[in-house]
Amino acid sequence: MTRFGRDFFLAFCAQFWFTIAATLWAQYSRWINFLGGDDSDVGWIMGGATGLALVCRPWLAETINRLGAKRTWLIGMLLLGATAVGNLALDRLGAPLFLLQTASTVAMAVIYAAGITYVAEIAPSENRTEMIGAFGVAGFAGVLIGPSLTDFVLGGPERARHQFVTMFVGAVVVLAVAIFLVSRVREAPRKPRDNPFGVNHFFRDIRRFWPGAIVWVNFVFGVCMVVPFRFLSRYVDAAHLESVGLGAFFIVYAGVGIVVRLGMRDWPERWGLPVTVFCALVGYGAGLCTFLFVDSSRAWLMLIPATICGACHAVMFHSMIAITIAPFPADKRGDGTVLALMMQDLAHLVSMPILGRLADFNFRYLFIATAAACFICASYFAWSKLSARKRRLIDAQEREAFESSDGVESMPSPN
Repeated sequence: MTRFGRDFFLAFCAQFWFTIAATLWAQYSRWINFLGGDDSDVGWIMGGATGLALVCRPWLAETINRLGAKRTWLIGMLLLGATAVGNLALDRLGAPLFLLQTASTVAMAVIYAAGITYVAEIAPSENRTEMIGAFGVAGFAGVLIGPSLTDFVLGGPERARHQFVTMFVGAVVVLAVAIFLVSRVREAPRKPRDNPFGVNHFFRDIRRFWPGAIVWVNFVFGVCMVVPFRFLSRYVDAAHLESVGLGAFFIVYAGVGIVVRLGMRDWPERWGLPVTVFCALVGYGAGLCTFLFVDSSRAWLMLIPATICGACHAVMFHSMIAITIAPFPADKRGDGTVLALMMQDLAHLVSMPILGRLADFNFRYLFIATAAACFICASYFAWSKLSARKRRLIDAQEREAFESSDGVESMPSPN
């Protein structure tokens, strides 16, 4: 990681510590259940909070473009720390819980968008995909540790309030390390905007530089992330899979992700970004289908989807982001990053209440629905790319035929 420079190394370390703190939100459904909610409440609270956070996304793009990625990054981490402290005062479901969940969702949106934008801004164009991918390794490393720590803190299915207090306080302490590291990176070179602040610039840029079908891949990727990071803890409890546990799942998920991301970092350039995204999306759907074979007597089978989905996540995320931001010029790259993350937020908003309801019936329906979304989106993405390629070939042939005919007509007559 040091070969990309001092600032990238500090950003990488900051992302690692932040992810450890953020993984407690993979356990947030258990906090809602502890306060008296069921799986439908989890879906509505998290989905509704994501909906409000989605409204803030266009302003986030403007904020990054004006304040810079570093300052925006720090603001997001400070806000997330404040929400963790705020949860300590809760003792039941209600508006304060919803508002704090909304604030934490906004904070993580800010952190992810600002961090990725910062790396994209300091990266040379020829290394951008690789550096975004290497930055993601920090997230996988954090996921490797964070869920196991929170599993250890929360213990078995019978939990006391002091265990959740320890979890939230620990998140604040870890966030403090990430905040210090981000404060030490240098501002990325950028071209500041001097036009009035407003979201109309964001929507105008989105229309102008629209990246195409990849936005729907971002959407389905967001649906996929709901499963391990929002509902899997409830699945482990409901299916009595404590013998393996959430921590073991994420150790395999993140461990495989790190190995694949580092060992196959040149795959997107070698095979092409669209091919990589298509194969990874199909693979993630197949991995979700393997959950159907898991039960309490064969809890270890949960490590199979962890392996498949972790590998697919590793090759898909940075490839997907690179395709999304490619059409945007350097001073508007924040818009492209925010568009990608907006689609993932929109996926959370739409899918979490639905998936929560499906989980109430049977978790099998949740896995089947999410896998189907992967297969349908992969088919559409492939069709759109093939159609675009066919149009380019036809345009090239027509241009060549026109130039040839124009050349013949412009030749002087032999008579």
